[in-house]
Amino acid sequence: MNIQEFRHSMICGLGRCYVELKRAEDPEIYRDVVEWGCTNSISYNVQSDGCRSEYVYELTKCFKDPTSFVPAIVDAYAHLDVSDSESSKHLAELLGLFARDGTLLAAKALEQRYSSILAKLRRRASFNGVYDYTRDALIDCVEGMMLYVDERRFAKVAKRLGKLILESSYYGPDDFENLYYDVAYRYVSSVGPRVWLRYLHDESPEAQTFLKAYRRTIRNDQAMQRRIKSKIAERKNRPNPDKMAKLNDLLNAKDSREIESALTYFIDNPYVGDVSQLIKWAKSEDVTLADTALSVLAHTRDKAVWQYALTLLEKGEHIYDAMSMLVINESPDTREWILKTLYDIPVILQGEENWHGAVQTILDSPDFGVQLPYEYYWFIYNRSLCAHCRSRAVEYLNKKGQINDEIKAELIHDANEDVRAIGNLS
Repeated sequence: MNIQEFRHSMICGLGRCYVELKRAEDPEIYRDVVEWGCTNSISYNVQSDGCRSEYVYELTKCFKDPTSFVPAIVDAYAHLDVSDSESSKHLAELLGLFARDGTLLAAKALEQRYSSILAKLRRRASFNGVYDYTRDALIDCVEGMMLYVDERRFAKVAKRLGKLILESSYYGPDDFENLYYDVAYRYVSSVGPRVWLRYLHDESPEAQTFLKAYRRTIRNDQAMQRRIKSKIAERKNRPNPDKMAKLNDLLNAKDSREIESALTYFIDNPYVGDVSQLIKWAKSEDVTLADTALSVLAHTRDKAVWQYALTLLEKGEHIYDAMSMLVINESPDTREWILKTLYDIPVILQGEENWHGAVQTILDSPDFGVQLPYEYYWFIYNRSLCAHCRSRAVEYLNKKGQINDEIKAELIHDANEDVRAIGNLS
């Protein structure tokens, strides 16, 4: 594996990097790449994929002295702009992991930043910005500290936050609700609720302020989860609309708004109408109607759709949708060309519309009665930055018996926990 391939695999979160470092005669050739992954957030989407901090932390452990990466991480954290929220979360968690293993420099960096930001928030009387990144940076610090502090020390951290809420003229209990979720679903679930709560069972106003806010937030969240489950159950029990009835609505539509509204049904269901008319709608000057029609064409099999996709590619228009149309209309004669085209697309965050749509089309193809060859799912595994899409591809390949021992060795070190679980079970 060359440096460029290693870097792309690391950004994807593939366990292939761990395997390569373990078998390399000299893992030091990859040091600069791994250090870059330590000091920068490499997660495609932190909200859905989570941080890659644990993933890169495991990569550092493949080196003779993993702690040699810590000074660079501490330096990046010290010079980090609070508005870089993804890096803030990534670096705080990574330092927490090193601190958990006894690296004092990592713990000191986290605790100093926590104290510094806490002092800033105490002085704040008003806020004129759009979003409070400084508050979130404090929450990131606490989440990093939760990885290594014991229950007694964490109770002290919680009380300091309670004191801030009590004394601040600006911040209230609800401003830290994201932290309460993390305390409940990560920290408390690992140490046990009684273990840490007993250190907060005093009558100090600081402790009681934090506890009341924490308990109220979790109660509300649990109630909301019950409502969501109830709504999902209701939706599952609803009869599906008849597609011919929906087509009839489409044919009887009187204007572009009614056409677009009726057409929306076929974004998630096979289209059964006139494809030539669908292509005409995709060329409409009404942007909303055109976008909806393109979304339907993206999973519609028809020779006319294939030709239209080629035309779009030649013009350099709607590449996202054109690639999806080509994939869903592939054949043995066109397969090699389509796969080469897919692999040639630069898989980067700035141009995700050019590759992510095709990835989603591949994954959704069985829902539209199309069985694509395994090569397309391997493209997702090898190239997609989206860990959720990769986990779906791996799940499909595993069900089809396509995971061999070599791939299994990679899966158990993947950045995505669902992929790791498949590797451990398969």
